[in-house]
Formats: sequence, C-alpha cells, structure tokens
Amino acid sequence: MATVEKRRPTVIPPAGFTDSGRQSVSQAAGATESEEDFLRQVGVTEMLRAALLKVLEARPEEPIAFLAHYFENMGLRSPVNGGAGEPPGQLLLQQQRLGRALWHLRLAHHSQRALDRAVGGRRPSAPMTREEFLERAAALFIAKVKPVG
Repeated sequence: MATVEKRRPTVIPPAGFTDSGRQSVSQAAGATESEEDFLRQVGVTEMLRAALLKVLEARPEEPIAFLAHYFENMGLRSPVNGGAGEPPGQLLLQQQRLGRALWHLRLAHHSQRALDRAVGGRRPSAPMTREEFLERAAALFIAKVKPVG
C-alpha cells in the first residue's frame, strides 16, 4: 500500500479577523480617518467646494468641460500671477494635485449625466418676480406638508 501523508488542514481566519482573533475594524476605521485627515490637510475639500460653487454660479451647458477648464486655469497659476506668498515646493505640490484631478476629470466619459442632473434645473433666463417666487414657494410647501388621508 502506498503511504498516505496526513496533514492538518490549514485554518483560514474569517474576513475581518486578525491572527489573534480580534476584529480589525479599528484598523479600517483608523485608515479611513487618516484618509479624511489627509484630504483636509491637503485642502482638497476646499478646492472642490470652490470648483462646485463656480459651476453652480455659472451653470454651464457642459459642466465637465467647465470643470476641466477651471482646473487647468488653477494649474497654470504661477507665483507671479496668483500664487504670491506660497513657497515653491507648496506650489509644485498644488500643481501636481491639480494635474491629477484634471487627469481624473478627463477620464470621465461625456455621457456621464450624474453631474448634469445634480447641477441642472431651472436655468434663469430672467429674474424671478416676487409673485413667481411666492407661488413656487407655496406650491413646494404644500407638496411637502400634504395632509394624509
């Protein structure tokens, strides 16, 4: 008879557990917090907030192209033109971040309509009169607090 080797089956810990048996949720939470802190420290949230406010103010027909142009203009800013007071290393890091953001923005396909739906809406051709405003506000209020039954 052939000899048969007997081996112990290897025990694979379930997902979310380390070798010691404790859950690794705190590590994942710590990584998420550190990523959020990194984004805050770098200033990404402020940069995106400013870009989205520009989109909301301008309400362009092509918001993706508008954002690409906006980030290009931010990347082309030089210490002479607008980055006065910033150290050269900081300006280089900012330009690298903007270049990366612009690259990701160019990867977005033109058929992605999520931003259009979020930004879209009424395109004001003329200012709204007081009566129009009150009528719309009343209609929205009534729709919000419809009586049940």
